Amino acid sequence: MPASADWRSAGWTKAFAVALVLLVGVLAVRHSLGMALATKRPELALQLDRENATVLAQMALTLVQDEATPQRLKARDLARAALARDAGNVNALAAFGLASDRPKQVAAVFTAADRLSRRNLIVQIWMIENAVAKGDVSGALRQYDIALRTSRAAPSLLFPVLVDATSNDQLLPAIAKTLAQRPLWGGLYLQQLAQSGKDLHRIALLFAMLKQQGVATGAAADTALYTRLLEAQLFDDAWKVYASDHRGAQHAAVRGDTFGEDPVVKTPYDWQLSDNEFVTARIEQTTSAKGELIFTTAAGEGGDVARQTLSLTPGTYTLQAEVGSIEAADAQPPYLRVVCLPSGTELTRKPLLLQGTNGVSFSVSAGCPAQTLSIVAPPASGLGTVNGTIRLVRLARTG
Repeated sequence: MPASADWRSAGWTKAFAVALVLLVGVLAVRHSLGMALATKRPELALQLDRENATVLAQMALTLVQDEATPQRLKARDLARAALARDAGNVNALAAFGLASDRPKQVAAVFTAADRLSRRNLIVQIWMIENAVAKGDVSGALRQYDIALRTSRAAPSLLFPVLVDATSNDQLLPAIAKTLAQRPLWGGLYLQQLAQSGKDLHRIALLFAMLKQQGVATGAAADTALYTRLLEAQLFDDAWKVYASDHRGAQHAAVRGDTFGEDPVVKTPYDWQLSDNEFVTARIEQTTSAKGELIFTTAAGEGGDVARQTLSLTPGTYTLQAEVGSIEAADAQPPYLRVVCLPSGTELTRKPLLLQGTNGVSFSVSAGCPAQTLSIVAPPASGLGTVNGTIRLVRLARTG
């Protein structure tokens, strides 16, 4: 299938045409032309000053929204009158182009307007639409970049179309190439994409492409995407995003197994410390490569101390923990727990010794695409508390 067919099949031509009509209406009311009256009440402004090119152009933009032929003809006449007074009036050129029914003339007018100014969003939208109609992916994205860099109104109008575009496999490499140039609008776009994009599989693929090139996708976007991927049970996609950002990441491993330096940006595949108000946990460094997980529970309370998502493939594993010390007055000792996702089936539960090294073996079946590893402190009876220090949690495949 030719590139132009792929482009049109994504619905971009129609989307841009609709965006163009909406945009003219928005800018006809809101776009600042340096004259408040011309913007807010163009009819009155025209009555007061029919010789002002700015007023004539604004009125032309107002009328060109109307599909009725007489109104469009009047818009064209007003735009022509504005250009007679100011040949460089970009709004007049845009109105004249929109009112024209001659394709070659339209293209010439908007090309001239684009040369005069790249800060006119109506012109940039037309340039995008024209590239779309030609099947020019790189050209459309280049105009996209210009519009998003030069107009504050552009993101709210253009991001939704670009978000939908990620559903087309043919467009992903071009979008990734544009974002790899680190445009100023890239972070906001990726955040909106992660939060509202519908095709999570392809969004994950785009994030992986960017991360492999060393492009930071942003903590907010990453958090939103991981959350949505795991909620949708797209575990393979979530792992691929993580692995693309952490070279050498192994399936059969615990991240931060020696509680070394805590990552600044945490993912579900890193240790997530307790968010339970009754359990306090922190990681303290002892050397450059090692640290300790230190935790305490409120009287009579308990819960998860720390947890992380695993991506173990089917097989047999050994889980090992090294305890510095645990004080569990009137309570069962903390334990390691591995649960299969999404079923919630418990694969193993290993109570920890109060001091020293612990180990336990368990198996992962083919129907268990992801897992959660947790360190859990059971609640004490009465007013007892649990305090502890853990120095190591390590995982190895044994079969």
